[in-house]
Amino acid sequence: MTIKRTIVSILISLFIAMLIGVSGYISRVIRNLFKPINMIIQSVPMMILVVLALIWFDKDNAPYIVGVLVVFPILYENILGALSSIDKTLLEMSNIYKLDLKDKIINIYLPSIKFRLATIIVSTMSLGLKVVIAGEVYGQPDYGIGSMIQLEKVNFNTPGIFAWLIIVIIISGILEILQKLILRRTFIWKR
Repeated sequence: MTIKRTIVSILISLFIAMLIGVSGYISRVIRNLFKPINMIIQSVPMMILVVLALIWFDKDNAPYIVGVLVVFPILYENILGALSSIDKTLLEMSNIYKLDLKDKIINIYLPSIKFRLATIIVSTMSLGLKVVIAGEVYGQPDYGIGSMIQLEKVNFNTPGIFAWLIIVIIISGILEILQKLILRRTFIWKR
């Protein structure tokens, strides 16, 4: 369940970050509105987010909420940064040749953000996993690594905690290997 919670949190974060990032790229008002919100979310310590999520949401949804709140600002800033760094002459040329919006999205915008987004997802996956586990430790939802770590803590079973730590490290390693394989397949044309 922990891996599912992590992946779902990252996908939700990615969806929201894409919507708000594209909106922020198009509209300065939205960009300026989300600048302080993003700063506040990034400034709040993760454990406070966990505690607030547990107060406001049930124990099963709190890890998702915390995962989204921690991963979203990173994805949002990278999407906005990637869109803002698109070569302006390329955009001018697309206007001169009267490319429609669909062609601009497929041929200019998506290739520009694809590489940056794929590389940042690799790093946010391990961060998301850690945050979701932290949310599970405090919230103790059913069937989670964090819940098992908390159970080991309550029983003063230090070897059990280290066993779960090793499992988390192995899961992180496997996820990183899978992500790198996906990245390699996605960007095979760059070789």
